[in-house]
Amino acid sequence: MPFDHCKVCRKCCHVNPGYPALEIPLLPPERKRWHRLVIESQCQFLAHAGCKLGQEKPFACEQYPLSFDPVEDRYYFDADCPLYEQYQHDLRVDGSEAQRHFLRVDKRLQQLKKKNPDFLKHNFELDADYFELLELEVPHA
Repeated sequence: MPFDHCKVCRKCCHVNPGYPALEIPLLPPERKRWHRLVIESQCQFLAHAGCKLGQEKPFACEQYPLSFDPVEDRYYFDADCPLYEQYQHDLRVDGSEAQRHFLRVDKRLQQLKKKNPDFLKHNFELDADYFELLELEVPHA
């Protein structure tokens, strides 16, 4: 279970000293709920056991450690996340946590391509500017 490691690592919910604050891009319904989410040092929703928001977290957080380029129709992975190799391997294992995560995110991204392409473009621009991104090899169906 690669995501069990997230409760220990918690890098994704922190901004290292000396780095600029990270504003989480929000979809319109998320903006109504939270108005604005900015991580200056540690996310306000990070608890000892992980994210307090659970399934209600913003899509940009749910998508992490993936990043999606809607222009190139390509997936990337944040190089700072130590799960890259494990995720890449498990993506090819039917029913794995990585595969379930990817399929859930991909389904939502396909919907957003039609309903909110500007959000996807903006989200990827922020990711590409803020993170070092590694290409993700996505197995074909």
